[in-house]
Amino acid sequence: MKNLLSALLLFSILFTVGCDDDDATATEDASLVGTWELTSGTIVIHSTPEETVTFTPPEVSNTLVLADDGSYAENGTFEGEIQTFSGTWSATDNVLTFVVTSGTEIDETETWLNNYTLSGDVLTLVAEEAGDEEEDAVTITLVYARQ
Repeated sequence: MKNLLSALLLFSILFTVGCDDDDATATEDASLVGTWELTSGTIVIHSTPEETVTFTPPEVSNTLVLADDGSYAENGTFEGEIQTFSGTWSATDNVLTFVVTSGTEIDETETWLNNYTLSGDVLTLVAEEAGDEEEDAVTITLVYARQ
């Protein structure tokens, strides 16, 4: 379970769900610009039986900064381990894309895709990770508050 939650911090933390080529039509949504603080998270492991893990600060912390120039920075902690990431972000339709160019345990550029909703000052990110023969499918939901 610790590895699963650590992977969660690598996501976003997030949030590592899929890779895709850069989308030339992606834009930076001005309503997303700002500093976001994690308020809660849920991991649903689609196994038999299904397992749900819920966490809140200070157990897990994460601050996400989405700049108006399309850059982003993220830092968080899990079980006392500090994780940091940076790169660029864009939003197209309801998908928030992070192109991670540096960070904890990042050896090469990675692209993280997250479905998102924005309701006032609450940003919700949902990442779906498909399962395979060795791992169950996982849904990660992260809720942030604008600071």
